[in-house]
Amino acid sequence: MSDAKGLSQSKVRPSATPSGFHEFSQPRPSLLEHRPRNETPRALPPALSPGSPSRIHISNRNGPKPFRAPTAPVAEERHEKAVHILGPSGAHDSLFLEQHLSPDPMSEAGQELIGMYSNDKCKPVGFVSLLSGQETNTKDPSSFMNQRLIIRQILGPFRDTLISMYVLKPYMQAEADPAPSYRYIQKIHPAFPIEDKAVLFQSNLSDGLICAVYSTSLIYWKNTHALSSHPCPDLKFVRHLAGGALQDEFASPRLSTVAAGLVFLTGRPVTSIIETSMTVGRVVALAHSLGLNRDPTNWKIPHHHKSLRVRLWRCLIIHDTWSSFSRGIPAHILSTQHDVPIPSLATHISVAKQSEDEVMAAQGFVLLCELTVILREMMMITYDLSPKTQEDVSKKLRKHEVSLDLWEESFSNWKETQSLRSSNQVTGSSSLTLEFLTIKMFLSRIALHESSKAEAPQSLEIRQSYQLHCRKAAHNVVEFMAGLSKLNFEEFWLPYAASHLTVCATLLLRCALETDDIEAAKSCTWDVRKLQDVLKTARDDYEWELGETCLGHCENLISRAKNTNIELENVDDNETIRQSSQSEIDHRDILDSFSNDELWGAAVFMNTAPWDAIDAQMGYNGYFDITTADGNLTWG
Repeated sequence: MSDAKGLSQSKVRPSATPSGFHEFSQPRPSLLEHRPRNETPRALPPALSPGSPSRIHISNRNGPKPFRAPTAPVAEERHEKAVHILGPSGAHDSLFLEQHLSPDPMSEAGQELIGMYSNDKCKPVGFVSLLSGQETNTKDPSSFMNQRLIIRQILGPFRDTLISMYVLKPYMQAEADPAPSYRYIQKIHPAFPIEDKAVLFQSNLSDGLICAVYSTSLIYWKNTHALSSHPCPDLKFVRHLAGGALQDEFASPRLSTVAAGLVFLTGRPVTSIIETSMTVGRVVALAHSLGLNRDPTNWKIPHHHKSLRVRLWRCLIIHDTWSSFSRGIPAHILSTQHDVPIPSLATHISVAKQSEDEVMAAQGFVLLCELTVILREMMMITYDLSPKTQEDVSKKLRKHEVSLDLWEESFSNWKETQSLRSSNQVTGSSSLTLEFLTIKMFLSRIALHESSKAEAPQSLEIRQSYQLHCRKAAHNVVEFMAGLSKLNFEEFWLPYAASHLTVCATLLLRCALETDDIEAAKSCTWDVRKLQDVLKTARDDYEWELGETCLGHCENLISRAKNTNIELENVDDNETIRQSSQSEIDHRDILDSFSNDELWGAAVFMNTAPWDAIDAQMGYNGYFDITTADGNLTWG
């Protein structure tokens, strides 16, 4: 009692808990609000005010004290603190001290606060909380606020409709369709639930997050009746400002910075693949620092915070995996260094008061998480540089094929349920289907590559069988894209779809040039032309920009194929390949400097690498750059 009295009469320090957390007894609706910097923090009640473990005295030499769960900071203080998760050894040491020592209430400001999330003896989780004076913060205090003000000026009279309007309006009210904000909630959030829906309606979001939501939502501006008659702000300029606000937040990062980074990575159009890769790396590093890679199920924090941490981490894994897959680089996150479960509707995704469409989209998100796990395991075959036998690779391929078949069964059931509904439009379903077909194509390419590496020469029939699987997988992608409607193109799409389509066209052209079967070559060429037509229609009629890169690649390679005596022309409304009279050596002219090992090995697993390998041999060093007046991605 005397200690408690002393606490109440002394100057109370902020409690040792992570930023972004609410009081246990009175959770706030917004996880990302912050107080003005000139506002004095509210003192904690005596019963909730721990002292600093930097000054301690022995309270019980004969045995451990009962575990003391860390208290949460008040809402006004949570953005004044930075948290760093302790390593496994440090967590064990901190747990021991927590059990045997009591804090001294007379602690000096500016010292570290050490606390525990979990007292699990096998896997304790500790953290170090630093006061704002100890943080490295070299940014201009008003810099990211300026980014937000500029964006608000650009958006003009529509800025309030983007985020705040639905706080006052019933959700999904038809006559108050405010476009980007509505479209973010309707199109993006159900399929990729980074934050809680209630938080997105708050007007006091962190500056980095609100700028990211602005820029991500603008892609749907022209698809909305209420705004389509007004000129859309420059998407790339707004995205540039949002990127600046995000980078400013990294100078003093919080949990909201992770959410802002994930929303920004989800946005379109992608203006720089290097920027995307670097942003993923920074967000991964911050997430590890905040302990998002640890399972919070048994932590002594509110349930909605557990759910938030799980969703943030799983969304980050999705971005890390698909970004790495599309760029041809190893992923940042290792499966052996995290234990966060895949979210479920029951525990991590709130379905209360959700529409049927939102519940279906949330189920699609769970399927995306599961599919991403399969892809990560498949990518290990290509990025694992340790020696491995053909037999080991074959076993892994069969295992992944079984996993993919089981996932496909769940996916088919979900699609069947979707088709039985009165409104079978579920945002994100088209993107998920393309990702599944891309992995099927990836699996076929791995098998073809491994067959070419076999020590014993394989028969022509076996080789042709692998080629047939590749052609069929790519053909399925083309047929799927050809069957999409305007509403499908207006759904939520991960930005990595641009790379999937490019890989599909690459594979088809490769198969057309490699096969000796004229009919198979005709089919591959026809599929390439068909894919071009679909993507041009989507671009011109629906303003779907994700096919731009693929179109540029197709035109580039077809042009070079003609220059090497391989001509593509129309014959009786069918697309055919017509070779010159120089026999089969010219049939492979464009690829004659490469063996199968080179093209299907070092190149084919890195989704953009086949183009890089061909360009290098053709004496063309290309890179993505924004060079056109309309801001489209071009080769420069």
